[in-house]
Parts: sequence; structure tokens; C-alpha cells
Amino acid sequence: MVRVFITTSHISCIYLTLYAKRTWRPEFKDVLLVDIGTRRAEVLDLIEKTAQNHSWGLFHSYSDLVPNHHKFEPSLRKRLTMKWKEAPFVRDVYRLLLNRFLEKRDRSYKHELRNRLHPIAPIGTVLSIHAHTETYLRVPLMQAYPGSTCEFFEHGQGDYIHILSGDKPIGDLHALFAKPFRKFLESRGIASGWVLDMVPGQAFYDLAKQQVDSIGSVQQGSSIDRPIVYVILEALDMYNVPVAFWGAYIDRIVELVPDASRFHFVLKPHPRQSPLSLEHTAKRCDALGISYSLLDSGTSTSTAAEVDFSRWADKTEHVFCLVSSACFYLSQLYPNHNIQFHYSTSFMERWISEAPAQYKRLFEHMKPLIKEVFAERCQPY
Repeated sequence: MVRVFITTSHISCIYLTLYAKRTWRPEFKDVLLVDIGTRRAEVLDLIEKTAQNHSWGLFHSYSDLVPNHHKFEPSLRKRLTMKWKEAPFVRDVYRLLLNRFLEKRDRSYKHELRNRLHPIAPIGTVLSIHAHTETYLRVPLMQAYPGSTCEFFEHGQGDYIHILSGDKPIGDLHALFAKPFRKFLESRGIASGWVLDMVPGQAFYDLAKQQVDSIGSVQQGSSIDRPIVYVILEALDMYNVPVAFWGAYIDRIVELVPDASRFHFVLKPHPRQSPLSLEHTAKRCDALGISYSLLDSGTSTSTAAEVDFSRWADKTEHVFCLVSSACFYLSQLYPNHNIQFHYSTSFMERWISEAPAQYKRLFEHMKPLIKEVFAERCQPY
């Protein structure tokens, strides 16, 4: 059997690699593909290092690589496109042109994938595909190898939203939040037997420790002599939040932490967060006079929060986010550290009035899932 795994990020590669290694049998030929998309070189390096934990018959990346200092904030053209593509008439023209582009792209990748995989999977082979619900390469791969099956692995809130939007994948979903999601579906009269438990197990923690050791970052965590507040910053530039938001977010967190001067604040940026947002965040921390570390450069920024957190977990008392998947995942992956996890949809909602229509819809879809599925071990603020 040929199994093809399609990864999109550092944490995605960890989940898929651990699963592939745990379920491997001698008759399997395993392939790991990195999905299309723009990625920093350091992110691909982390994916490649993670992939070394399993014997892949083929590894290939379809990434468009950019320098580590690449800025991901939306350009003026992107902002205007997001704003106007929802307008009457423009919407229909935009969708027509987009569909033509996607059809042409699918044909191109279908032929490329056939050529790439031919030594392992000649035409006519039935593949066992392992991917995320919104992974692009899955579509041309299914076209290139008709009859192939697919199993899905959650990667974040987007997978759940994608499913509930009416695009339920044909195949099982391996989910870290399987139990509450099954309950969520059943309460709405939707069958849930296809939602399976994804249990990373001890191998996840062993791999996380190995990776933070390899980048020499354990010492940074161990040298802090105060309890830690771990703050997950978020890439909200697409929501058109005003500049004042970044300082207000820090103000709100400090306000909620009893005796904030007793703590060291570790700020974990999102890999696609804009330099401007980080600049204003740091300025506010300086003005407040709090003790903090901003992980604003190098591999620590690109390392998945679920892995990076392993070096801070023993000293952390609080984790804060707005709606970041990472916070909810940490609450599941690190449940025995006596840590309080905090999130807030209400605080974020006050700052996104100028967001494009599609992002407002996304936010509305997220809220019931956060409340009923993800936030079982988290407190709202």
C-alpha cells in the first residue's frame, strides 16, 4: 500500500509523522508531501527535521520559499481585493475568474504529481491519502489516482469550520477534540462515528523536547526565575484591527493577572504576524514596565507553539489568547501542569468592526465551536 501524507506546517508534520511511524507496516510505502503555499525557509527546515523521525520513501516540498525576514502582512492590493470581491457583480466575475484559474492549476498539479510519484505509485495505484480538510494537493492527487481513499487530521479550527460549512470530508477525521466534537455534532442531529480520537501520546512530548533541545532554547526557559505568563499573539492584520489594539490586548492581560510584577511574560508571535504589530506590542510592554520576552525572531517564532511551550510549561501559571487554536491545543496537550488557560471572543469582537465580510463570517462560525468544543479546559475573559 502507498500512503501519501500531505503536511502544511511544523505541528501538522509532527502529528502526521508520529501517526505514520506508529501505524507503519512492512508492506507500506510512505510518501510525505509539503502542500503548496508560501513558507519561510526556517519553517521548511523544521518540517524536514521532523520528517527525519520516520522512513519516508519520498519527501518533496511544493512550498514557495521566502527569506526568514519575509513580511506576511497583506499588501494594499490584497486588502482591496478582500474588500471588493464581496461586492455585487464583482463577486460573480471574481468567482468565475477564480474557478478558471483553479481548474487550470489542478490540471497542472495532477500531471506533476503523476510524474513525481510514478516510481512508487504507477498510474492505476490506489493511494491511501492522509491530509487536512483544506489541504490543496489532495484534490489533484485524487484526480490523478481515481479510487484513492482519504483520512483527515485536524490542524486547527479551520478544519471544523470547513466540515460544518457543508463540505464534510469523505473519510474519517482524526481529532484532538474528538469527544466534545462528537457531542457537538450529535446535539445537532449529525452522525459522529467518523470522528476518531487523535492521541499523540508520549512520543509527542519526546519529540517536542528533542526539537527544543536541538535549537538550544531550553536554557532560555530554565534561566527565568519567575513564574511565567505565556501570551499567544495572533495574526489579525487580515481583520483590519486598528493600531491601538495591540497595546490594548497587553493592557487587558496585565489587568487580569494578579500582581503582574511577580511574573515574566513570554510573548509568542504568530509566524505571519506583521512587524508593526510586534513593534506596538513591545512598546506597550516597555511602557508598562513588565518583565517580558518577545520571541520575535529566529526559529523560536516558526516553531509550533505546541512544541515551543514544552520549555516553558513547568513554570507557566497562565496562558492567554484571543481565539488562537494554539491555546486550546495547549490546554489538551499540557493538562497536568496546573496552568490556567484564558481566551476571549468578546474582547476580539470589539476590535474587528472594520474586518472584511468573509472574516466576520469566519469569526461568527468560530464562536460556537470555541464555546462547545475547544474551551473545555479554558476560561473566558
